[in-house]
Amino acid sequence: MSVPQALRFIPSLRSFPTFRGILSTARAVLTLGRSGLIDRVQGVIAQADLPAPLADMVLRTTRATRLWPSEQHDVARELASHFREGLDAGVPAETLAANFGDAQVSAGLIRRAARRKRPAAWHVWTVVWKGVAVLLLALLVLYGVFTLRYYAGSPSIKRNFFNELNAKILATPAEQRAWPEYRRALMAMPDMPGDEIMNEWPAISVDDPQFVNAAAYIKAARPQLDIVRAAAQRPILGAELLRTIDEEFEVRMAERHGATPEAIQAVRDTAVNEQAPENPDAIGILLPALGRIRGLARDLMFDNVVARHEGDGERVAANIEAIVGIAHQMGHEDTLIGQLVGYAVLHVAVNEVKTTLSEAPALLTDAQISSIAHGLAVCIEPGELTVDMSGERMFMGDLLQRIYTDDGNGDGRLTDEGMDYLMGVASAGRETPLPSPRSTAAGHAVGPVFGQVLAGRKEMQREYNRVLDLTIADSSRPAYQRMADVNRDEIDRLVQNTMWSARYVPIKVMLPAIGKCHWSGQRVTLERDAACVAIACEIYRRKTGAWPQSLSDVPRPLLPRVPIDPFTGKEVLYRLVNGAPVLYSTGNDQDDDGGTPVVDGDASRVQSISVIVDGDWVLWPMPKKE
Repeated sequence: MSVPQALRFIPSLRSFPTFRGILSTARAVLTLGRSGLIDRVQGVIAQADLPAPLADMVLRTTRATRLWPSEQHDVARELASHFREGLDAGVPAETLAANFGDAQVSAGLIRRAARRKRPAAWHVWTVVWKGVAVLLLALLVLYGVFTLRYYAGSPSIKRNFFNELNAKILATPAEQRAWPEYRRALMAMPDMPGDEIMNEWPAISVDDPQFVNAAAYIKAARPQLDIVRAAAQRPILGAELLRTIDEEFEVRMAERHGATPEAIQAVRDTAVNEQAPENPDAIGILLPALGRIRGLARDLMFDNVVARHEGDGERVAANIEAIVGIAHQMGHEDTLIGQLVGYAVLHVAVNEVKTTLSEAPALLTDAQISSIAHGLAVCIEPGELTVDMSGERMFMGDLLQRIYTDDGNGDGRLTDEGMDYLMGVASAGRETPLPSPRSTAAGHAVGPVFGQVLAGRKEMQREYNRVLDLTIADSSRPAYQRMADVNRDEIDRLVQNTMWSARYVPIKVMLPAIGKCHWSGQRVTLERDAACVAIACEIYRRKTGAWPQSLSDVPRPLLPRVPIDPFTGKEVLYRLVNGAPVLYSTGNDQDDDGGTPVVDGDASRVQSISVIVDGDWVLWPMPKKE
């Protein structure tokens, strides 16, 4: 077989793939395919006046090269010229065809020779696209592996946190658990008064037009409040966790609040249709006691308004001690939300102490206020109140076991079922829930990739513990230390980091606002201790006939220690103003304004560690309402 001489290559815009593709496409549309090229090749053959065997050889070989149109035209011209020269030299056509050999083989040799002579830009272009093709193929194979791993795995739910939490509750004897008694009292409570009263409840003063009706309601509820006061002396709340709603209880609560028959029937239907899972997810555990118990504390608070008006000091003292007892029970709950409700109830108790000492101190005997002081001092825990995050760690552990596989060593990978569950958790509280990844083709496609971006189970648990510990350590510092630290928002910046958030989505979803939680504890601690100071000053006044000039005048048995102002790290401030005592903190401006409260806006802003306002945080007496 012989091969024609080297083919010529004339660079032009049509020589490059991009332009060639555009021109070829346009030409194909206009000429219905490659008819133009065939005509040109046949024209070359006709011009060379080749016999049929050689003409067919030229046409088949040219087509088999699969070169660019311009290159095929050159190939046809060179082959026709080659055969024409042989015929002119007297070589028979059959001999020329036989010497040329197989058309397909010759076309392959010609194609390789022509491609080698193409410009460097074309070779670079070819190498790049080959590389892209190889990369895409590798990515496709890798994606296939990810997809198989993602859809082949399933969560391994081994721990039943619901049973573990309930076992701790049920291990306490029934007579030591308060919730069954609270439930009994709530079930027997009279129906709530109208919206005009409940919208203001319990902040209804004796000169309010609704006071008479409100007082009638609370008087009707006194037998049930007696049950509440007795239950508040028990050591723990002991509210058993529920797999489904307590139909009898929820129906009665709906009736008490004046729900329509349709709404009450909806509660019954929910109870009938609701399935009771064997292992409920910890995040969805029903905690019906929390809001109801806070409501009981508010009922006791209003009963104190009536009791002070009626001059019933014994009931005032009993109500305050009951509210303190409820706060103590709630403060020892395993859940963070339960503890925060405990802080809120303790805040109610503190305000009742300060209000009573300001408005009607004579109603309380020395023994009563001393008993209240002792209860306050150890309410929830002595010293500074700090939230316990053990429940939050359990919730994270439950979340991880529901979204990851389990390799037996504490590690695992994200699953399709787990991805769907995680999006459901992330949607909680959103006005527009996040779409289920299973609901769209895009969701199915993204899942395997997201599974590779998300940290593994062991790494996720380790990072959650690290961030939680760092945040607790940071937020546990007094306000003055945090305010002086320019990096106090470092954890927030970490959580807002896009790369970190993408890798640790469950942590961002589950991480509580720990800074706010701990500041709530520090704030309520100061309020509680300030109430104890107020009691000590009241006892001092009763014994000496005058208020102490300074807190150092109060004997240590009455006031073992002076509370520390979290904004300064020093003792809270005390002075007599027009002969009356004022106990106060500098507030977040850290400046002593002589006990002058914030004048404009919400006075609680002075208790914040973010927006600085002028004025002091008056702890006692209670600020007068405008």
